[in-house]
Amino acid sequence: MNAPPFKPRSLTEQVTSMLRSWIIGGRLAQGSHMSEVRLAQQLNVSRTPIREAINRLEAEGLVEVVPQRGTFVFQLEDQDLAQISAVRVALEGAALATAMQQDAARLGRRLQDCVLRMEAALELGDDFEYRAVDTEFHQEIIDAAGNSYLADSYRAIAPKMAVLRHQNERIAARTALTLREHRILVAAVLAGDGARATALLSDHICHGGTLGAPGPVAPAARPSREPVAAWQ
Repeated sequence: MNAPPFKPRSLTEQVTSMLRSWIIGGRLAQGSHMSEVRLAQQLNVSRTPIREAINRLEAEGLVEVVPQRGTFVFQLEDQDLAQISAVRVALEGAALATAMQQDAARLGRRLQDCVLRMEAALELGDDFEYRAVDTEFHQEIIDAAGNSYLADSYRAIAPKMAVLRHQNERIAARTALTLREHRILVAAVLAGDGARATALLSDHICHGGTLGAPGPVAPAARPSREPVAAWQ
């Protein structure tokens, strides 16, 4: 059976992906103004794909378009963090309970694999891989429930969760805490202790739902002026 033909990403998709990564990674700082002209120059594209990308990012909640003022990167406030954490506790908690009723051992093995890969990434100093697997860890819980409506609701807050995860894991103490809490949670899942696992997951999410403790944070890199084609 032949594989379906490869469909290259459109220019708008490439620009959207790049701007999203800049927002998540802090290259476009929260609350900062987004100039279509400047972004078009930096990415070596016309203003049309920039404008289309901004529309998509606004739908994701990462960008705010203010009439008569311009376009700005969203700003995470304490109230936003509390609300995101509350939604995550509800969605991930429900998913975990359902998944453990269906096959706790299978979920535990998949989560354990994520923990091992996070440990390996941490040893190698691969921050990108660490965050990717951290995201995968929580997505495994959602997917294991097999509830498409729950998954759609979770997907709606994914972009802002990515920003918060990147922000927190630039702090060494928070990274160590995340990994330790993942290990303890996996042990509870493998033991089949649903009540303990749900409580641990709730605590873990709430620990991450803050603006971060004081500490050294690496400065964000300045956006590149390379053309978008370089990131295809």
